[in-house]
Order: sequence, then structure tokens, then C-alpha cells
Amino acid sequence: MTLDEFETLLGRVEPLITRQDTKMRRAITARESLSLTLRFLATGETYKSLSFQYRIGATTVSDIVKHTCAALHQVLKDDFLKVRNP
Repeated sequence: MTLDEFETLLGRVEPLITRQDTKMRRAITARESLSLTLRFLATGETYKSLSFQYRIGATTVSDIVKHTCAALHQVLKDDFLKVRNP
């Protein structure tokens, strides 16, 4: 994936995956969430392995992947999934 393709994809999903900072901690950025999810989908690495690479808890990695995949499906389904009517 080129940088331009990544930026285009990020622009489409960013509104859906952006989180708010809290007083306790800074939110994980949409860019990092998308990067982590694409790495998981491309390599099949475990959540534990990704948690070490990104320095994020494994449970948080799991939540990010699920949430970002849902966002990717929502923004890409009309362009790439064809549904047949019976």
C-alpha cells in the first residue's frame, strides 16, 4: 500500500475511529489504529505480538482491530461489495 493510498483510506475512516483524549490519558490516534489494523490483516500476527510492537495492551489491540474493521466495512462496502437481489 502506498502512502497516498493509506492517506486516502485514513481520510475515509478517520471520522469513525477517532477517539477523544481524557484527563487520564491521550487517545490512540486514528492513524495508529488504522496502521495496527492493516498490519494485523496483512500479516495475521497475534494481538499479543502487536501489543508489544505498538506498546498497547492486547485487549486494547483487540478492541481497535474490531472497531476499525467495522469502520472499514462501513466506508468500503458500497464500493467493493456487490450484493445480489434475489
